[in-house]
Amino acid sequence: MGWRAEYRADFERLNRDWIERYFVVEESDRAVFADPYTSVVAPGGEILFLVVEGRVLGTCAVVPHGERTYELAKMAVAEEARGRGYGDRLLEAAIALVRERGADALVLVSNTQLAPAIRLYAKHGFVPVPLDPDEPYQRADIKMRLELRPGAGSVEVRRAGLADVELLVPLFDGYRQFYQQPSDPDLARRFLTERLERGESVVLLATAGERAAGFTQLYPLFSSTRCRRILVLNDLYVPPEFRRSGVGRLLMDAARTHALETGIAELELATARDNHAAQALYESLGWRRDDQFLHYGLAL
Repeated sequence: MGWRAEYRADFERLNRDWIERYFVVEESDRAVFADPYTSVVAPGGEILFLVVEGRVLGTCAVVPHGERTYELAKMAVAEEARGRGYGDRLLEAAIALVRERGADALVLVSNTQLAPAIRLYAKHGFVPVPLDPDEPYQRADIKMRLELRPGAGSVEVRRAGLADVELLVPLFDGYRQFYQQPSDPDLARRFLTERLERGESVVLLATAGERAAGFTQLYPLFSSTRCRRILVLNDLYVPPEFRRSGVGRLLMDAARTHALETGIAELELATARDNHAAQALYESLGWRRDDQFLHYGLAL
């Protein structure tokens, strides 16, 4: 149900519980708790409550956040009620509400210490995006976004061939620049052409109409213990104009499908230890960090 003045204390109680347990209450929190109606509802937002047998067991807020965008905030489920799917129900209600109001996107900020919450958001289609430099909450170290606009699902993913090299060159060159390599389209073209001609990699290309929206490149290896093939998901890149639309998730899903269809035993990848946004995406898709083995490299 929506805002009820009699549940104002429950809204604060449930949120203070998790904030004070893991962090500290900040000035932005106090402003919302002091007057939830003025802070959230009056500007065009809503505060939702999950009530079971007269008890408020969950709550969340959606707040206007720029043109045709809402922010999911202050989401909490009572500790004794966790594990019953109430978080899913609240999130589904919030998404349905902003869809009805014509929103293009729903965003949120959180902290990667709250791993169950991050997994919940990812499960419902939220993907990590860059954190705003002027983010008011000091505890926030991750921002996520769910695209809701009708055209958000218009991207297709297919296996690339030699005919796609020219589409791939700007993506591969952009990927290398992201890792502090100088722009060199000719080198990118030669490298991609060699890999595809020799069948030395699998390249999956995301397209939106005639435009390239992202790619991932998989390199084959073998497992001696399993006597089977594995693939290394080595490259994943989405250009800025297609970020925040779930293209990375589509590419990773396509890599998994390809591996299953071709009898691959396992997919592997490596990422930076501080790349928490990427880690949240990978873990939401079922990837698990290897804590058993240490991996070494020898530069030559």
